[in-house]
Amino acid sequence: MERIGIPFDGEVTAGEAMVNQSSMTGESEAVLKRCGTSVFAGTVIEEGELTIEVSQVSGCGRFDRIVRMIEDSEKLKSSVESRAERLADRLVPYTLLAAAATWVFSRNLTKAVSVLMVDGYLPTRG
Repeated sequence: MERIGIPFDGEVTAGEAMVNQSSMTGESEAVLKRCGTSVFAGTVIEEGELTIEVSQVSGCGRFDRIVRMIEDSEKLKSSVESRAERLADRLVPYTLLAAAATWVFSRNLTKAVSVLMVDGYLPTRG
């Protein structure tokens, strides 16, 4: 039997079918859908037939909201990362100065290098 994707969120008004919702819920097995139950865009009818009354058109459904939320989180992450990188770049001269001062006053190369290593492990430097 041919698998059919459900393009919109809606409610089943007639029929009965096994619907694979793994893309939305992560469930490993198909779920029985019958009259009165909800179906979501992005899920797949594996067996059976359904008549669905559409409740959310394209761009407004649960699947679309999840996609938008993921895109927004990626944008936010990029913004925060770029701010952290700019801050870290501004700290580089001070770190080099601190390492040089440590070497000048202690004449210990290990201590001077440790200043650079600590800076490399700060959260803003990744």
